[in-house]
Parts: sequence; structure tokens; C-alpha cells
Amino acid sequence: MIQDAFVRQRARQLYWQGYPPAEISRLMGINPNTIYAWKKRDQWDETPPVQRVTQSIDARLIQLTEKQNKTGGDFKEIDLLTRQLKKLHDGQPDATVTGKKGRAKKLKNHFTPEQIAAL
Repeated sequence: MIQDAFVRQRARQLYWQGYPPAEISRLMGINPNTIYAWKKRDQWDETPPVQRVTQSIDARLIQLTEKQNKTGGDFKEIDLLTRQLKKLHDGQPDATVTGKKGRAKKLKNHFTPEQIAAL
């Protein structure tokens, strides 16, 4: 049962990456009708893009965290992916990550009362 869920999830990921169902069936050794049935039943085409990205990031994070001997690059990727997930869940980019700070707009040709009196 768990293996079936993994196979189905892998097929869905390949579909979202742009592989046609016939190619997925050939790559995975599964009947093409099964792939088409999963696509229809699980509504692969109706899944919002944000959910697709989130599921892809989740899959990669699981793969990295289960890795026994992690390298420095693995830790950097884990950090990047967790920050990306946070951004997706918050719905907007984090100002500290992007480095952009909000600042007040300066009024053009604005004279203070002191400047007007000096004129």
C-alpha cells in the first residue's frame, strides 16, 4: 500500500514536470490506462500551481533529511527549501530575505512652513 502511494506520487511528479502519461507509463513500467485513471481520479490538471510547488519542495526536503551523510551543500539546500516553503505559506516574500526595506516616499517640491516664511 505504501509502495503504491509512492509510485502514484512519483507518476504525478513526472506529469507535473511535463511528461505525457504515455511516457510516464513507459518509464515506470505501468499500464498507460492506469496513469490516465490516476490523472483523472486525482485531478492532476486542476491542482493549483502553488500546491504543485509545495509538494515538490516537500518531496525534496524529505529526500535530503533522510540522507545519511549530508554535505554542506545539502544543508544549504535544506535551508533554502525551508525558507521557500515559509514564503509560500505566508503568501508574500520576506523582506529580510530579499533585502528590500520599506521606506517612506519623499514628497516632491514640498516646502515646510519655515521654508515658506524664509521666502
